[in-house]
Amino acid sequence: MSRYKYLGVDHFPKQDPALLDKKVVVMLSFDSKRPQRGRIIRADAEPPNEVVIQMDNNRVVLGSECSYKVAIEADG
Repeated sequence: MSRYKYLGVDHFPKQDPALLDKKVVVMLSFDSKRPQRGRIIRADAEPPNEVVIQMDNNRVVLGSECSYKVAIEADG
């Protein structure tokens, strides 16, 4: 059972439209020589403030498990 009032069977935290569905560059384990690409599929604007990223290889990671930044055109 969740300790957050925003999580339940019939309600979910508000999402941050500035991040939701944005393309990102992800670095796992401080490996900046091999950045991965992904897309933010969850960006909570209220507790529990989770960010969930689906990477291009279909793996899913939490924002707390990696370093990420919103991709810009220069990132390729």
